[in-house]
Amino acid sequence: MGPLVVDIETSGYFEDLAEPVQEYLIEREGRYAEDKDPYLEVANSLPLNPALGTIVSIGMWLPEEGRGAVLVNNQTSEIKSSIAFERYNEEIAVFYGSEPEILREFWKKADEKAGQRRGAIVYPIVTFNGRSFDGPFLMLRSIIHGIQPTRNLVGYRYSLREHCDLQEVLTFLGSLDWRYRYSLDFWCHQFGIKSPKEELDGSKVPELWKAGLLNEIIEYNINDVKATSELYLKLKPLIQLLNSR
Repeated sequence: MGPLVVDIETSGYFEDLAEPVQEYLIEREGRYAEDKDPYLEVANSLPLNPALGTIVSIGMWLPEEGRGAVLVNNQTSEIKSSIAFERYNEEIAVFYGSEPEILREFWKKADEKAGQRRGAIVYPIVTFNGRSFDGPFLMLRSIIHGIQPTRNLVGYRYSLREHCDLQEVLTFLGSLDWRYRYSLDFWCHQFGIKSPKEELDGSKVPELWKAGLLNEIIEYNINDVKATSELYLKLKPLIQLLNSR
């Protein structure tokens, strides 16, 4: 067991929404969009919206062990759902399934790798900007599918013991305002870490997923969690100070 670095990739397609939902969203957006196209505003926001988007993949990495896994939504491909994790390469295992299937497996792995002992959280889930994005997405998508999250990923902001969001670490738990909230790519450059955004960025994931190009998504997602893991290891002395009381 140890800290578990987590990163999700997401998608969302307007045409997949029920017609009443489409109409409601367009009408709602039209009230605020002013000179913008309400359809485009809604459609472009779906991958970032946990109520309307879909989790495409969940990358996990154990920074203390140098290995990880990716849970992949296989609904746009002909790849069958996994019974168990399959070896992808020496470092990575993969698990294919529908969104609810990969979410169930995620919470199992989170408990197994960074779980509880005698009712107390032993190790943190580590993310970059996860308090604002990955955490709400994982928890709400789970609840929508009737799956019980086993950890609060949007808990008490001033503790890093259960969920260590590196964005929070780098803004000193909100002491620095939004002007100092930089991207993972930015911090990789600052700390001399190879950026996962050099060849691809998350905006390309929806089209890759729609085309069934799951290997490309696996590679991108694992590069994201590995970069986040390297950043976590460099920030550990600061994290220990922020966690001290």
